[in-house]
Order: sequence, then structure tokens, then C-alpha cells
Amino acid sequence: MTPHRRAHDRGRAATVARRAWAHLPLAVLGTLLCHASVEGQVVDLGSLEQLARDGRTDEARRGMALWWEAAGDTASPGELEWALWLRGRLAADPDEAAADYYRLLDEFPSGPYADLALLRLAQTALVRGDSAQARVHYADLVADYQGRPSATAAGVWLELNALAVQAEAALPQALPPEVGEPPVERTVQDQAPAAQEAATAAAALEVVAPQESPAPDPAPREEAPATPAPGLEAPAPEAETPAPEPEPPAPEAQTPAPTDMPRAEPPPAQAVAVQLGAYLTDVRAFRVVERAAEAGFESRVVKVPGSPLFCVRVGTWTERAEAEAVAAAAESAGFRPRIVGGLHREEPINR
Repeated sequence: MTPHRRAHDRGRAATVARRAWAHLPLAVLGTLLCHASVEGQVVDLGSLEQLARDGRTDEARRGMALWWEAAGDTASPGELEWALWLRGRLAADPDEAAADYYRLLDEFPSGPYADLALLRLAQTALVRGDSAQARVHYADLVADYQGRPSATAAGVWLELNALAVQAEAALPQALPPEVGEPPVERTVQDQAPAAQEAATAAAALEVVAPQESPAPDPAPREEAPATPAPGLEAPAPEAETPAPEPEPPAPEAQTPAPTDMPRAEPPPAQAVAVQLGAYLTDVRAFRVVERAAEAGFESRVVKVPGSPLFCVRVGTWTERAEAEAVAAAAESAGFRPRIVGGLHREEPINR
């Protein structure tokens, strides 16, 4: 083959390549761009995960930003779930990380990273000193993700925290004296060892003035009974009239308790429900309620203390098998259900 022929073939191949790039769809371009290199590393979720594990956080963050720009709108649900979890872990701002974790719980409540996101939210609350919020997240972990290691760890933390609260409550509280009340003087035995020695030495050097013994009280004189004058008799004592006995009070009429007014009792602690989803706005939640009604499910919108999410739930059962049957039917209808507990903490939301 002559040199001229080879040059012609190379030019033709370059022209074909340019035309092919010009006609590639945007989805394919996004996929190819997401594999661009960042400091010699391929930008895909697997390589970003490895960078994060190797401690190369800055590189992983830059690659994460490129991935969202290139493939964030065209990613599959599985890739989007993984990317939310990874971006939350890499975020330097705790509020940005919490936003990704809440979105993860909102859109993928039954996925493999949902319980880990809830665990991260609880840990963040502890770092901020909000133990009450941490208890709420740990309680949700135990109730909603039974059997997962994170739920087991949450249960251990809740038990230890309960013991710590009980121990703190058992400690004596030193209250300041009220206004106008003299302070309580402690004895030598109540003071610290150094204070005991100082108090003992002060007591030994203190000169105590002798106290005079008080004079004994004079013996009481017995007065002779008065003798009546001759010719006068002492008046006879008046007979005491017994006080009338009080009549027993009339029995109060007891009003029978109304039997026609049913009481709304909270569900038992072991009750479960089928959750169709959890959303950041009530508008989205009530849309799911309408969609569930079209599929034949009667659902409700509730909130749980400590969580900003609006949860759409179906039913209340004490037997988990019944809830699993409804969850299977909901999954066949196109939902992504999961079985949840903690129904006694529900706060109903009305439209």
C-alpha cells in the first residue's frame, strides 16, 4: 500500500469518527463523559468508591461533582441510590450530607443504604449534642430495619443510653437554699478528708467557755381543794348532754360510664404497617394516597417525631404475616413498600 493510500484511509477514518460523535444521543454522550479521567482515575461510581476508601477524599469529591454533571439526570435508580449514599459520605458540610441521607430515605426507603443513612443521621445528631434526636433515629432503625447490623447496634445504644439516664436520675441533686433560708452546715463527717482535718484542728484549738448549769425548776405546789363555807353545799356537777350522733351521709349517685362512646386506643407497640413511601412534602405524600386509592389501598399520611418526612402507610396489624401479604400486593401494584413499626408514635396529617 502506497503512503498516499494510507494517508487517505486515515483521513477517511477521522471523518467517519467525527460524524459518529456528532450523531451520538445525549444519553450515550453522558455515559462516555462520566468515564473521563480525573488525575488518572476513571470517573465511575466504583472508582469513586475506591478513592473514598483509600482516603483520597478530595479527588473523590471532584470526581463526584463530574459524575453528577454528566450522568446525574440519566442514571438508573440503582446508580442514583449509590450516588446519593456516596455523595453524602463525601460531603464536608453535615447539612448537605443530611439532605442526601433524607433524600435517600425518601426515594429508596427499602434499599441497601437506607438504614446506613439513618445511622449516619443519628451519629450526626450525637456529634451536635442532640441526644433526643439521636434516640429518635435509633428507635426508627430498630423498628424499621430489624435484622440488619445497624439496627442491632442501635438497640445496644438505646439500652446503654437508658441505663445512663437512669443512673443520672438517681444521683442526688444539690439544690441551692431558698431566699432567707440559712445554708445547711455540714458536719465533719460530710466533708472531704482535707476539710475534715481542718475542721478537727479548728475544733481542738477552740476555747469553749464553761456554761452554767441552769437552776432546777421549783417543785410545783399542790393547792388544797377549796372548802365550801358552812351552810353552803357545793353545786352538783351538771350532767353532760351527749352530742347527737351525726347522720351518715347519703350515698352519692354514681353516674354510669357511657358505653356508647368508643375510645381511640393507640396501637400496641408491636403493631406494624405497610409503608408505601416517605416524602419531604405533604403534596407528594397525598398524591401517593390518591394513587394508592386507585389501586385499592386505603392509606394515611403520618409523621414521626424527629423526622421531617411525610410517610404514607397502609393498615395496622399485630401479625407480620398479614402485613407481608399486603406488602406483596402493593409491590405488584407498582409501589416499593416496606414493613414498619413504631405506630404508637404516629402523628396523623390531614390535608
